[in-house]
Amino acid sequence: MKAPVILFILLAFLDQGSSLQCEVCHALGDSCSGSMETCSPGQDTCGIMKSETIVGEVKTLTYTKSCLTSDVCRNPFLSMDFGKGIRQRTSIACCTGEACRTTSVQRMSPLSFSPPHPPITGRLMPGSQL
Repeated sequence: MKAPVILFILLAFLDQGSSLQCEVCHALGDSCSGSMETCSPGQDTCGIMKSETIVGEVKTLTYTKSCLTSDVCRNPFLSMDFGKGIRQRTSIACCTGEACRTTSVQRMSPLSFSPPHPPITGRLMPGSQL
């Protein structure tokens, strides 16, 4: 009976030692620093995200480091247009272990927003009303 209990305790310690840890922080500007935190199950990589939010003529840059799922790393650039002059673009760099100390987001995603759809125009038929 003692062997299974000892094996369970040993495996619990081994599992804790292999958990991914990432620096976690969020700040305005071009960098941030924070504490190392253990990632949740399923989060298998660390990520560094640089975002630029544009509201009219005002641009705000934010920098975030956190645990991520590696599927986020497949598309490192994201651009969104929310309409009414509100846009956001984000670039992501993924890393694990010691590589995170030197990894940085080198460039922002391109601003590739589609222009608004042109208005539908046409002629009214004689006798028709709007």
